[in-house]
Amino acid sequence: MKGRILRINKKIISIMVIGALLAGLTCHAPRHVSAGGQFSAVYNVTAKEFGAKRGKDSTAAIQKALDKAAKKGTSKKQAQVYIPSGTYYITKTLSINSNTYLKCDKKTKIIKKNKKALYMLRTAKNGKKGKKGYNNVKNVTVDGGTWDARFLKYNKETGGSLFFFVHSRNLTFTNLTLRNNYGTHLLELGGDRDVQIKGCTFYGFKKSSNNDDKEAIQLDVCHNYKILPDGMPYDDTPCMNVTIEDNEIYGYPRAIGSHSLVKGIYPSNITIAGNNIHDISQNAVYAYNYRNLKVTGNTFDKVYAGVVFKSYATEGKQTIFNRNKGVKAMSLPEGKYNLEITDNVINTTKYDVGKETMQLGVFVYGTDQYVIDGVNISNNTINSASTGIYMRYAGKGTVSGNTCTRNNNSSGGKFLVDAYKFLSCNDLDVLNNSVKGNGNLFDNGMALRGNSRNIKLTGNTIEWAGKHGIGVYEGSVAVITGNSIRASGQHGITVMDQSSANMDGNSILSSVVNGITVLGSDAAINNNTVSGSGQTGISVQNQSSISALTNNTITGNTGKAIALNASSAPDVRGNTIEIQGGSAVTVVGGTCNISSVRGVTVSEISAGQESITGTIQLEAPVYALIDGIRYDAVMSKKSYSIKIPKQPYGKTVTVMQEDAYGNKYTNTKTVR
Repeated sequence: MKGRILRINKKIISIMVIGALLAGLTCHAPRHVSAGGQFSAVYNVTAKEFGAKRGKDSTAAIQKALDKAAKKGTSKKQAQVYIPSGTYYITKTLSINSNTYLKCDKKTKIIKKNKKALYMLRTAKNGKKGKKGYNNVKNVTVDGGTWDARFLKYNKETGGSLFFFVHSRNLTFTNLTLRNNYGTHLLELGGDRDVQIKGCTFYGFKKSSNNDDKEAIQLDVCHNYKILPDGMPYDDTPCMNVTIEDNEIYGYPRAIGSHSLVKGIYPSNITIAGNNIHDISQNAVYAYNYRNLKVTGNTFDKVYAGVVFKSYATEGKQTIFNRNKGVKAMSLPEGKYNLEITDNVINTTKYDVGKETMQLGVFVYGTDQYVIDGVNISNNTINSASTGIYMRYAGKGTVSGNTCTRNNNSSGGKFLVDAYKFLSCNDLDVLNNSVKGNGNLFDNGMALRGNSRNIKLTGNTIEWAGKHGIGVYEGSVAVITGNSIRASGQHGITVMDQSSANMDGNSILSSVVNGITVLGSDAAINNNTVSGSGQTGISVQNQSSISALTNNTITGNTGKAIALNASSAPDVRGNTIEIQGGSAVTVVGGTCNISSVRGVTVSEISAGQESITGTIQLEAPVYALIDGIRYDAVMSKKSYSIKIPKQPYGKTVTVMQEDAYGNKYTNTKTVR
């Protein structure tokens, strides 16, 4: 009996030992097992079959595992190549094929050992063996590890991109660190689609003799050798459906983008979201001719420019190409590029303004032939050494909820620039944005230039513009409604150069010169509040035409309330004008339904005094308002007298006269 029990126990122990050994085998990265779960097979490059060794040249071992995985993986189950923690050197370019998952541990380092490898990792079947469209390599994941090119030169101009993927689809790059390249990109995509780049770190650039404008992540069109060496076949395949999110990119000329375009070919559905991009010597995002671009929730810090989008441009070298023979142009949906730049924080580098460098938060650059329609720039916080948002030949969109603050001092007024600049733009709603100049002054808070048309400026807040709160120039046409403008260095709103503006319901406070100025232009000026101007409340000059100047409240201006000189204003009515130190209205030349008038003068009022006296110019009734009660005057030619109850010291008394057009001329006195 005891012997039987002993034999049974030994059998149980044997089973337990075998089970433990099998468990240990599956807990550690296997040499090769059929994986019934996520992968069709798993290959550990350090297994004897492959022979990778830490601290040694492991090129052949890793490539052997990649080749074997390519044969075993399927579209439903990838085969995994696993590189455990440690440092491995490569001396030739590794190539990866379809249905492969290349996994590195967090502490795995792949180091380029010499300059013989043009790339560190590339898609298989490149060059003459490659396939058209997105059919070269499919279903590839590269996960984890640090890939270091050590700034090695392949030749005098380039070290080669660390990763080079062309004509492929279903690509995922996650948890990687790509670093230290010479003269070119870290990750280069050419004609790829359905790509995700997430949770990676990109940094480390050393420029060559003629390459200093490179992107860490480059999106190319497969057009020719100049744009994409080794990107055959050249069938003008663009990148499509690319998501770049939650990455850190720094220490590069540019973070993400392109520096060439093919006419009629649009890299499409590009999303750049949640990235931390900093210490970039040029542009964080440089997007050339993209369709459906979304840049959202990123932080850009110490960058020359945050987001630059161009539909067409020449930049001192050949960057524009015609399509290859037989390639049809792609279409724009409803003629729109569909550009979204939202919820980003952009801090440009604080360069010395004496150098007159043009740092930009957002720059949208079109041409008269390639107008960028379909633009949404919203809820960005921009701290710029010069312009916050600059749009050129763009339209059919919205600029809303953005905050622009200048982060550099424009000492002595040198190199002032516009916070928001719209040049030759059309059909834009610009609403609920803010400008904060403080001691670091912008030129105009918002400027419309170059014959911009149908621009609606609504509900914006502009403080401390160095020149004008809003400037409308060069034949531009605007509707300016419900904006709050304070402490402008010259005018709150200026309209000039044969431009046109409908100004309605704006609040303009403490302009150094005039509240509203119109020079040689057309305008309607209605329902605005203009207060505390250093000179004139509303100034109309130089053959301007004002269709209506009605229901404005103009108070506390040091000089004139309204001044019209050699201009037309046939409908001046319903305005409330407070006289303080100057004339109420002056009209010199031109046509106007009212004449010059100084308004009502009021003698000093002492405590306990029972009458108010003063002089008038208009032959119209005069009355006083005290606590909402009206007291009518007795008129005598050019003077008046109003009997009032005794008033205490410090009481405010308003004397008012109204003309035939409902314009009210008021003068407010404090009882002494």
